[in-house]
Amino acid sequence: MNKNKQTNKPPLNTKEYFPSPKKEKIKSLLSLFFSEKESNEIALVLSADMPDKKDILQISQQYDGEKKEFILRLSSLIFFYSSEELKQTRLGSHTEAGKFLEKRLSEEKTENLYMICLNRENQIIGFEKIAEGEADAVFADVDYIVSKAVASNAGKVIIAHNHVSGYMKYSKEDFYATEKLSAYFSAKGIVLMEHFVFSCGMCHGILLDLSGEDRWRYFPSCN
Repeated sequence: MNKNKQTNKPPLNTKEYFPSPKKEKIKSLLSLFFSEKESNEIALVLSADMPDKKDILQISQQYDGEKKEFILRLSSLIFFYSSEELKQTRLGSHTEAGKFLEKRLSEEKTENLYMICLNRENQIIGFEKIAEGEADAVFADVDYIVSKAVASNAGKVIIAHNHVSGYMKYSKEDFYATEKLSAYFSAKGIVLMEHFVFSCGMCHGILLDLSGEDRWRYFPSCN
């Protein structure tokens, strides 16, 4: 592409041009710099419900110069708007939280650990992958996880991970990690609402399964 041609460049510094990170809008923007095949491949990564920064970096490294810069700048905008949209989401029940996470973890190919940070009104103030594992395990650094929640000023948190091995429920290691996380969060004045495990299209809440304790009933919204 001719680098001197500026007329078709989208004004990436204006929010009006990019109201939401939808796949059609992303493909339209990409088509200014990339072929249809390239646009489809890049849009597939960028339009995920929760774009993975490693995937974005990997696909951007296939290009250089103006094209690489465009992918990185576009991904920054997508993360911004995704974050703003999430902050409008309220998880008011155990079921709502499970459905929210199932939509985002169902396609994972490795075991990964996620954390949702909530305020006292059960509104999302942060959602991120905090650990990436292998095909059958993911390591949880409890101190790191708690520090992230504290830095987010969370009043409540939800932890979730997936089993891609086909193991239907949680392991004893999952249970022990949940107990430890709950105690560490509690010491910081944060409530662990649930530790969800997803496998084979099913969702299990460790705290609810083992104790029958629905923490949305015991720790309702403060609004």
